[in-house]
Amino acid sequence: MVRSVVLSEYTAEPPDQPGRVKIATLGGAPLYCLERVAELIQGLRKDCYIDSEWCENGKGAWAACDAYSIKRLETALASGKSMTVEYFVKFAVSKTGQLVLLVSCHV
Repeated sequence: MVRSVVLSEYTAEPPDQPGRVKIATLGGAPLYCLERVAELIQGLRKDCYIDSEWCENGKGAWAACDAYSIKRLETALASGKSMTVEYFVKFAVSKTGQLVLLVSCHV
């Protein structure tokens, strides 16, 4: 049996089926404060650039992405302690001009 681990601040039980599963939120509001994400994106600088790489979505679709890394001192909500958090941000611009954004976090 595979044990699921929730890595997000939102800690409700994850679904027991694979694939995309919607989360019903209070009043249809987002789970996370948009300003937190905007701060991260706006904090990127040219010297944060790592490299460019291909990213695949697991279904055969690929995107040529630029990868950046940014470190920030943040306070963990659960413990109230400060810690350095490193974010990896990858993005591509689609053929239609839309931004494809991937963000991962390494504590």
